[in-house]
Amino acid sequence: MPDLSISDQIILLALGENGVLHRPNDRQLDYAIAGTTLIDLAFQDRIDTDLQRLFVIDQAPTDDPLLDTVLKNISAGPPDQPTAYWISEIASYAPALRQQLINDLLARNLIRKERGRRLLVFKSERYPPIDPMTTRNLHRRLIDVLLSNEIPAPEEVALVSLASACSLLELLLPSDSLKRIEPRIEQLAKMDLISRNVNRTLAEIQAAYVVAAPWL
Repeated sequence: MPDLSISDQIILLALGENGVLHRPNDRQLDYAIAGTTLIDLAFQDRIDTDLQRLFVIDQAPTDDPLLDTVLKNISAGPPDQPTAYWISEIASYAPALRQQLINDLLARNLIRKERGRRLLVFKSERYPPIDPMTTRNLHRRLIDVLLSNEIPAPEEVALVSLASACSLLELLLPSDSLKRIEPRIEQLAKMDLISRNVNRTLAEIQAAYVVAAPWL
């Protein structure tokens, strides 16, 4: 399998084999991308978190322009902010990050761009994988994690937790199967602090929507 960041893998999950973003206008994906960039930075020892705050431990470039942009913004921002603050901040420009991730996957020949039309009028774009096994292997790995009782690697914990946060697990398993393994999903979600903050932020946003527009 190619060397893929957590951010890359979330985008590949969202694109699926047909290359069409799952729920492209859903803000859940933006918050998941915000979470993946923070986790990728943490895995590269650029940031760390505790229960109260997220902080930079190394401002050195990562050689990934996307991560370097996020790292620079955190370094220049207000210090000692909670993780949820940075998730919301990064989510505000996550659509640009999403396109940057897609462009990077295109440049690495992991996906291809196909143009078409919807309803014979609206132009549309698809980004299917060049090798479908890349996506299938990713799906298989996550399904194995979900159906196992073993403690997975930190990368897999983060990926499952964020995929759950942005409703991507429904692309892997039918709803009745997901319902049966809910305790496993919740167990994994509690293992990663950043993913927990993504889930909490999304829950707070959903609650605010219900208060503002209870008919939705």
